[in-house]
Amino acid sequence: MASSLRRFFLHDMGRKLLALLLACAVWWIANKQITVQTQATLVIVEVNTSGQPDPGTLAIRPPNGWQLAQPTAGSETQFWYKGPRNRLEQFMESEPAAFFDAGAVFTDPGKNQHSTTIEVDATDLRWRRQDDARLLLSAMGAIQHKLQLRFDRRHSAEIMLHPELIKVVGNPAPGYRCLGSHLQLSTNAITISGPFGRIDELERQLEMWANGDGGTPVFLVTLKVDGARTDLKRLLGLRTGLLNSGLSMHPEQIEVILPVILDNRTPIEFSPPEPQRMGTPIAGIWDAQFTAQAWVAELADHPELRDVEFNTAWVNRHLRLFLPMAEIPEDANEYDLPVQWMLTGIDNPDKRDLLLRNLNVIPIASENAKVRMTKRIEQP
Repeated sequence: MASSLRRFFLHDMGRKLLALLLACAVWWIANKQITVQTQATLVIVEVNTSGQPDPGTLAIRPPNGWQLAQPTAGSETQFWYKGPRNRLEQFMESEPAAFFDAGAVFTDPGKNQHSTTIEVDATDLRWRRQDDARLLLSAMGAIQHKLQLRFDRRHSAEIMLHPELIKVVGNPAPGYRCLGSHLQLSTNAITISGPFGRIDELERQLEMWANGDGGTPVFLVTLKVDGARTDLKRLLGLRTGLLNSGLSMHPEQIEVILPVILDNRTPIEFSPPEPQRMGTPIAGIWDAQFTAQAWVAELADHPELRDVEFNTAWVNRHLRLFLPMAEIPEDANEYDLPVQWMLTGIDNPDKRDLLLRNLNVIPIASENAKVRMTKRIEQP
């Protein structure tokens, strides 16, 4: 076998094959030593410990009482590496990751300063493969960019909540409507914490909105009502963009209830009988010049009145007009007395009060809102 191989390689064809194999080996070895460069992208994360960073991340630990403001957590940064192909490939296969403890180099700028910037060289980071990383990063020289890390002092603010601050999108099912004015919140205040600059910006937006100088700030997740047929109950938290910028909310979520009712409330036109007389005039006997005219009753939307079957029969059964006779002045001979209305047949006092606050009863012709009262002249 050995002699056969010797004869083959001494043959012209064998010598050519051997030369080709040697050339390939030399090329392979040389190729591994060729200097190349590449770029890696790391995702920035903010951490509170100094543990090993996850693959593909740049973990930044802020100084105590401060928070990373720029670049924001979740954003990306790039680093360039340069070195022998073989070493660079092995380094990249290990999924580069780095850690930076800002507290170790931090100098407090003073109580009146709410922001500070730290410039970081790529080689100052603690890499998972420290020796390889420093060699490959240093080879890029001045081309390698420096990180500008801005930290804001951590701040908290109490935010008062109003139903108007909940953004409602979409439409309920056909034949239904949402009562946005009766939207309920599980709490009237939340606490938002995070970088001072972002908290300050949100507070200024809320102040402008309260003064009517700006649009409505949207900092909570929107409430979607597409196709709703019943009351919507949802848990809402901070918008994703604000969470990614370092803001947090306490409580983390609030419960929102949006009433959804049948859209069947229309004004009811009715012709009432002559108003009842209630009370006693101070003096005299009075005649009323009442002419039957059409009136209209309208019941405002309210979630606690959704069971009221508001129609002509309900109006005729529960609404009465009356004349408050005691309001006629003592020295008057004629007086235009305002017609008033009252509810009858509603036994529940809470429901009666709610109806009184949400009912509107008026004559179609405004001149019929009063009745001309004439004092009867007594015959001697």
